[in-house]
Amino acid sequence: MLAYPKNAGIETFDQLANAKIKRVAMPQPQKTIYGTAGEAFLNNSGLYKKVKDKLYVVATVPQVATYLAANEVDAGIMNLTAALENREKLGGYMAVPQKYYSKVSIVAGILPGCSNHKECRQFIDFLHTKKSKEIFQHYGL
Repeated sequence: MLAYPKNAGIETFDQLANAKIKRVAMPQPQKTIYGTAGEAFLNNSGLYKKVKDKLYVVATVPQVATYLAANEVDAGIMNLTAALENREKLGGYMAVPQKYYSKVSIVAGILPGCSNHKECRQFIDFLHTKKSKEIFQHYGL
């Protein structure tokens, strides 16, 4: 997602290159999956060279949301979950087309010994239910 604070109205991704946009927050590409996706978006859309001096790289997605809510940055790259969680504090957000970054997969695995625990098996079974899929979709996953 490309999000922006309440005092900014961004309608297209190309607006990131405008002089009006001074700071663009994004999570660290080396340490976060959404930072990696954000960097790929900027590179693959041809925007990176235009905005590299405006980038404000922070540690995590929640930090991007905080800077946006405080109007400390003019735009931010984050995931849908953070955008939904902070929608009342943001001016808005728009989806970055999948063609600009590799698909982000969040997975759950079974560790050795898990099958010996009733609660673990119940959780894994729950992940396969319609209800869990509705919950994940509601939170942008």
